[in-house]
Amino acid sequence: MALSQLFGALGNLEKLIIDVYNSDNFSGSPVESFKVLYNPNTYFIEYKNELDNNAPANAADGVGQFKSSRGKELKLDLFWDATSASYSGNTAFQTDIQRDKTVHKVIEKFIDTCFKIRDDTHRPNYLKIHWGELTFQGMLTEVKVTYTLFDNTGKPLRAKTDCTFTSYTSLVEQS
Repeated sequence: MALSQLFGALGNLEKLIIDVYNSDNFSGSPVESFKVLYNPNTYFIEYKNELDNNAPANAADGVGQFKSSRGKELKLDLFWDATSASYSGNTAFQTDIQRDKTVHKVIEKFIDTCFKIRDDTHRPNYLKIHWGELTFQGMLTEVKVTYTLFDNTGKPLRAKTDCTFTSYTSLVEQS
């Protein structure tokens, strides 16, 4: 594979983007858009079917009856860095991080926008994730923040967020 295929037209890596929507049909312009600092090294998509394991006593095998498809989950880790040790290519987040000299506020903004329950709708925002051939629509259903490096006052300089997104399809799209 040629290096030109790995990098964009200007020599920059394309960044994973998380678009935030209020509407479950993901229409119109996103209310917010996050371009990650660093692309994930890996991601995986998990598909699940739900089975009814209450098989009759005379059943020959232990496999239950199909109940439903549980959709899919996208799991990825996002890396956050306030040390300026490496260039991320994302000037928006980098400006906020360099101003604050910590990753804490940027991660809080990410969680507030993508994960927390909204007062007006009583649910989190809908998210559309784009990166290369990946397009995933859903909600951020789990996030774990691990702070890994601190300055001499205890401010977090680096962190990793383990994110789980669960797919969502509107009722209109399902019909």
